[in-house]
This record gives sequence, C-alpha cells and structure tokens, in this order.
Amino acid sequence: MRPLAIILLLAGTAAPALAQRDDPSSEARSEARAERAQARSERAESRSQSRESRSEQRAQQVERQQAASAQQGSNSAQQQQSSDGSRTIQRRAYQGRRERVREQQQSEPVEAQVVGGSSESITPRQRRIRTIPETNVVNQQQSGTVTTQHRSRDGSRYSGNHRRWDRNDWRSDRRYDWRRWRSNHRSLFRLGLYNDPFGWGYRRWGIGSYLYPNYYTSSFWLNDPWQYRLPPVYGPYRWVRYHDDALLVDIYSGQVVDVIYNFFW
Repeated sequence: MRPLAIILLLAGTAAPALAQRDDPSSEARSEARAERAQARSERAESRSQSRESRSEQRAQQVERQQAASAQQGSNSAQQQQSSDGSRTIQRRAYQGRRERVREQQQSEPVEAQVVGGSSESITPRQRRIRTIPETNVVNQQQSGTVTTQHRSRDGSRYSGNHRRWDRNDWRSDRRYDWRRWRSNHRSLFRLGLYNDPFGWGYRRWGIGSYLYPNYYTSSFWLNDPWQYRLPPVYGPYRWVRYHDDALLVDIYSGQVVDVIYNFFW
C-alpha cells in the first residue's frame, strides 16, 4: 500500500513538468522575451551612439567658434595697429608742417598795421592774401550831411552827400523790434553756414572799424532789411551779414557805422 502511494505521488509531480515541456506557448513566450530584451539593448546602444555623435558635433562647433573668434581678434588687432600707424604718420606730418610754418614766420619780418583803431600784427601770409584798396576819404559835417569821396582800386571815384546815420534813433522805434520778430520767426534768421572770404574766422568788429572790401560785397548784403525788422538804408549804407552779426557798412569807405551782435542763429 505504501509503495503504491509513493508511485502515485511521483506520477502526479512529473505530469505538470511533462505537460509544460510539451507546451509550445511557453517556448514562444520565452523567445518573445528574448527578442524584446535584444531590441531594448539595440535601442540603448543606438541612443548611446547618437549621444556620442551629438557630443562630437558640439565639440567641433565650439572649436570652429573659438577659431573664428581668434581670427577676428587677430584681424581687429591688425586693423588697430594699422590705424595707430596711420594716425602717427598724420601727426608727424602735421607737426612737420607746423614747424615749417613757424620757421617761415620767424625768418620773415612781421609788420604792424592799424585795423579798426587798434594795432594788429599781420603775418606775411596774411599780407599776401589781404587786398586793401587805396582810399582817400574826406568827411565833412555840413548841416547834418557827410560828404564822402572814395577812389577804388580801378580808379573809379564815387562821391555823394548823405545823412549821417543815427544808430540810436531807430532802436526806440517799435516797428524795428527785431528781437520779438526773431522769437516768432526763428527760421528767417537761420541762413546756414557763413563763407568767410579769407577763412580767418570770426573777429568782433566795432563801430568805427574798417572792413576789407571782400566782406561787404553784394553777396553779403541783406537786400530786404524789413524782412528782419531792420530799418531801411539809404545812400552808401548797406546792412551786411558777417558770421552771426549784422553790420551796417558804408560801402564807399568800408567803415562800420552800426552793429548788432548775435543777430542770426
């Protein structure tokens, strides 16, 4: 009885094992698991290769950027050196010209001439440029009139009797309030750059000074004084622009008889 029970027990335990060995679905599941594991391994390997490729690309891009930056820095340094060298050459040339001019001025005498009531030194270069006509001006006060005789460089003679200009009378006339007119019509007083005939720059001319003829040619006249609320002129007098000043000039003698400083903008 006892041996029979043992045999039956062994047979019961062996039957599931035999059934499992003979079951084809178990083998399929095992193969599927193996394939999935292999696929996961392949995907992991592919991701690793992709990461390595991107890392190499980034490293190459960084190297190219560094090389480009280094090349740009080298070009900038070369340009800076070239610019410094050019400025040095220009500075040396300028210093050389200044020294030559200084030597020339020291070697030539300097004359003194009375201009506008004051003694002013004129360098040789200015003497060669200035053109001062020969004038013979005789002023005689006869009943409030002035007789002017002027001989120009071409020998022509001009003469005439005219009223003496009163530079204080018109300033009390409200019709000639040019300051208020200028504040309301600012664009009229912007005449652009002033073209100095000699290129000497601005100097402050006072009443009684004598201008060079080039400063009161017709191209500098204010042909319509009323446009700027200035009084009308008569006889030899003309309103003239000089830089930002308005000068009233006796064009027969070149004398400044009235002046308004900083008249234009």
